[in-house]
Amino acid sequence: SLSIDFDKILINTEKTKKIELKNTGRLAAYWILKGTSAFNGLVSFNQTEGLIQPRSSFFVVVKFQSSKPQQIKKAIQFEVSDYQKTKIFKNETIQISAESFDVNFDINIPKTGNDQLDFGQLKVGQSKTLQITVRNKGKYPVNYKFSFIDKNISKYLTMSSMDGTSPVND
Repeated sequence: SLSIDFDKILINTEKTKKIELKNTGRLAAYWILKGTSAFNGLVSFNQTEGLIQPRSSFFVVVKFQSSKPQQIKKAIQFEVSDYQKTKIFKNETIQISAESFDVNFDINIPKTGNDQLDFGQLKVGQSKTLQITVRNKGKYPVNYKFSFIDKNISKYLTMSSMDGTSPVND
């Protein structure tokens, strides 16, 4: 059985796969993908049927995209017949699976009455440490990276971990 596995992708992104159809015979062949409407637009095809001339090929472009987290696993039928559609020569099942996920995390900063890091008043040469917590509430580990908008601030502030990976529920 044939399969197309899009694996995991972030919501609102798109992943593309290609299926190459080859006609190695001496006669034109008609092909059709049946059951494609069952994906409700999550999986799209550049073409779902057509004619392939002898000794030529064609690429079916298959795209997966979702705006919400979900998993799909469905089958379509790939059928090949003569160009007059009178006799079916091949009938294959193609399993299509994909998963879309969302990044879900909290960033907690010390409560100082406003939504910014407030170190208070410090004397020259004095240092103070504040802790920022990143908590991954999603289904998969998440990579993170902090950076300073103003590059000059890095002369005065340091972070123990500017980037890394946050495991699930950590």
